[in-house]
Amino acid sequence: MTEGPRSSAPTAKPSVGASEPKGATPTEFVIPDSIPEPDRAPPLTEGLGAAPVAILPGPPSSDSELSGDAVELIPGTGDEGGSLPAQPSAVDQDQTPRDGVEIGATPAAPEPPAAAEPREVDPDAVEMMESAEHQTAPAPAPAPATPAGKPRTLTPPPIRPEGPAVTPPPVPPEVAAAHATSPPLAPAIAAALFEEFQTPAAGGEQIPEALARRSLQKRSKPWYEEVFDEDYLRTLPFTTPAQTKREVDFIRDALAPPKGGEVLDVACGYGRHALELAQQGLRLTGLDLSLPLLIRAADDAQRRGLAVNFVHADMREMSFNGQFDAAYCVLSSFGYFDEETNLRVATAICRALKPGGRFLLDILNRDYIVGDLPSRVWWEGDGCVVLEEVDFNYHTSRVLVRRSVVFGNGRQSEQEISLRAYSLHEVGKLLRQAGLRVLQVSGGLATKSRFFGAASRNIIAVCERPVG
Repeated sequence: MTEGPRSSAPTAKPSVGASEPKGATPTEFVIPDSIPEPDRAPPLTEGLGAAPVAILPGPPSSDSELSGDAVELIPGTGDEGGSLPAQPSAVDQDQTPRDGVEIGATPAAPEPPAAAEPREVDPDAVEMMESAEHQTAPAPAPAPATPAGKPRTLTPPPIRPEGPAVTPPPVPPEVAAAHATSPPLAPAIAAALFEEFQTPAAGGEQIPEALARRSLQKRSKPWYEEVFDEDYLRTLPFTTPAQTKREVDFIRDALAPPKGGEVLDVACGYGRHALELAQQGLRLTGLDLSLPLLIRAADDAQRRGLAVNFVHADMREMSFNGQFDAAYCVLSSFGYFDEETNLRVATAICRALKPGGRFLLDILNRDYIVGDLPSRVWWEGDGCVVLEEVDFNYHTSRVLVRRSVVFGNGRQSEQEISLRAYSLHEVGKLLRQAGLRVLQVSGGLATKSRFFGAASRNIIAVCERPVG
């Protein structure tokens, strides 16, 4: 059982040789002779709110136990909170020594208590001390002892200002949220700027939204699996029916499929060319990885009453074998992958053709575009504005496109595209390795069978699968 709080007021002091309870520090006031006795201020009680306790003289006891007969509570005049100090008794005011205590004299060092047998604490004393502890605030730690013969100066407790407490104004939630969010670490920002940021840094630190929107971090999926969504349809430049007819006429003349023949459109998108060729009586199969674009193509085919077989599949996984009379891949839809995978796609297209079937490939001419890059171009789409920043990597021969889209409702998106650009001799070698034979090369729709090197924007190669 621990002892209750004790007041350090000068009420009584055990005589020399009396035992003191463990943990209690006697407080002594030495009054200099030069100070007149009547003018001395009444002693203060250091432990505010603590009930004054006097230790009555008695036989020596154990250091750790105290009997109820040896404890006497001195009543005070304060309220229940114990905020007023205890008033000194008449004996204190008369400065009459009591119980062997001489005021102004230097007490002798107490003798060590004699060993005594432990005894039980009186329950009444424990109950009394517990009640005093619950009614008053805990007493502060006792002050260090003052050297003998020197007066001690007491510092009164601080006085709290009267009046209502001033409450600061509440902090707005947005301000509190801004201060609660820790700033991002410098390494995370630097990593994002140099395209090394893949996942959030340890501890959950996030980079600023402005940097996150720049789409500099490496994606969890390849770009061609994310770019061609519903928003992509809104960013497409406006195309006139006349332009579509020119492109379809060029494709049909180059491929020369038989009447009612089967034609494969690789990376058909939303079926702009496939629907026109189906309108001319050919049996079309359109293959694409983008489900939103295929849904748009199927809706247009149903609206126009055309039978087109749109297949949701990856061009790298094509398993057709000798099924089609002709095939085509236009608008730079070839070169998404690495060198080995691009060759595998060309080989799969060759395998899908019947012997003697033709394949038309339309890609950008590397020798032409390097003279215009880097470049920046913008246009208006369907309720949006599109900005494309195009650069070229000479080490990998890849065109790097950063597309920024701002929609009418303020929403923004960032996209990155990486496309392999071929020179004529490079694409010719790739087609031969795939098993195809190049028949004709054009530099554009207006220059059929004519290619002008670096002056031609496109490479339009017409090949066939050899017979036998």
